[in-house]
Amino acid sequence: MHKLTLLLTLLGSLSGCSAQSAPGKGGARMPEGYFYGTDKWFSKVFVKVTGDKAIADFVHVEKFPRSLYSDTLVYNAGTNTWTGKTATVVEKNGNYKISMRKGSSSITIKANEMYYKEEANRMKNAGYARGYYEQYVMSSTNREAAQAKYKELEKQYNIPELATTLQHVDFVKEYDKFKTALLKR
Repeated sequence: MHKLTLLLTLLGSLSGCSAQSAPGKGGARMPEGYFYGTDKWFSKVFVKVTGDKAIADFVHVEKFPRSLYSDTLVYNAGTNTWTGKTATVVEKNGNYKISMRKGSSSITIKANEMYYKEEANRMKNAGYARGYYEQYVMSSTNREAAQAKYKELEKQYNIPELATTLQHVDFVKEYDKFKTALLKR
């Protein structure tokens, strides 16, 4: 009898966990919280849902450093959809799927607060820095000199270390100081 009670308790707790990750009766209406997903083309997406608003951060990791694209999605109760500038979220077969552009592949996202909090800032910071690095070097007429200048100041401002330790909001502030110094030189 004791084993049966233990088994039923265990099954009850497991069913409670799976019910938390299943969508509500509202279809695509995601609960508040943190979501994470990845696809086979080395893209990761971090989604933070607060009320009727969600911030989706797409990080492409096929090479290092990374690139970052962020979008703000808003829930529309009339159409039961989440839409942003280019991203959309739909609910299919009990899973939430997000796509960055219409017609692009979708990524299944699941509630995962621990992974979101551990990885999101580091990935977003690296993607943010990579985006500006490419813009700066590629827009220069002398790319080798621009790359050397960037790398020198990057070390001076300790950007790689800051990218792994700071929250994204704080990293953007520090990186803006670095960009200002880079453009002055």
